Amino acid sequence: MYQEQPLGFWAVNSLRWVQRRYTLKEEIQTRAFMVSFILSAWNITQQFKKLVDETNPQAVVVFNGMFYPEAAVRQVCLARGIRVITHEVGIQPFSAFFTEGEATAYPMHIADDFQLTSDMDERLDDYLQYRFSGNFHYGRCSILA
Repeated sequence: MYQEQPLGFWAVNSLRWVQRRYTLKEEIQTRAFMVSFILSAWNITQQFKKLVDETNPQAVVVFNGMFYPEAAVRQVCLARGIRVITHEVGIQPFSAFFTEGEATAYPMHIADDFQLTSDMDERLDDYLQYRFSGNFHYGRCSILA
């Protein structure tokens, strides 16, 4: 925490995503990225404060708000009482979820008796194979279609 900004938290989330791993390795490259991400988060915070002062927005739309660039922007807005809307792409092609909450944790009702068919299960495996390899072509796979 630096000047009431959770810069390290934002940086860790971002670094885990970039490295595609939850547990980060103790090595020089990881530390260098971490320092760079923290400094970048602070810079974005300062620059966005200036932009908000100049433009006085009523609302701001950011991507999911979990990584340091958009998390810094979101925090600046919330601290100043500016409405923030986060969004996340959906699993279905050309779909998205928008909320004033956390877009990555959007609520879904799944019936207790719901079961994937074998075809759905196969399509889910295909989709996850692409996601885990860093391939983000959302139109590639439609699980529930």
